Amino acid sequence: MSIYLYRLARWCFRRRRIVLSAWLAVVIAIIAIANLSHGKTTDTFTLSGHRVAAVVSVLEAKQPAASGATTQVVFAVDKGAITSAENQAGVEQALAKLKACRRFASVTDLTRPSRSRRTSSSRWPPCATRCRH
Repeated sequence: MSIYLYRLARWCFRRRRIVLSAWLAVVIAIIAIANLSHGKTTDTFTLSGHRVAAVVSVLEAKQPAASGATTQVVFAVDKGAITSAENQAGVEQALAKLKACRRFASVTDLTRPSRSRRTSSSRWPPCATRCRH
């Protein structure tokens, strides 16, 4: 197998201008096809007709808090404590950007005390944030 790769590499090196021109032609052709097709991209994903879609629909109807997905963002620092004023300013700035993002339904700052949270033995780290999609 390596002899074939060696021969291919040697051929490409000896004809590097032709190979480079061919790659550029392929890239230009792909870009031209993409522009001419006027295709619209989408970032939505649906599972209509599948069993998973039925489960998601039931969850959204009966328990909206359990539907959707959650993401946990954890902040770490190289120097000092996460609770220092300098580091907290960075965390607050990141939280503001997360809250401004339209993709998240809610952003919960887990560094703030909450009555609904569990006891201190099972607390989240002091630098965690949960984002609900």
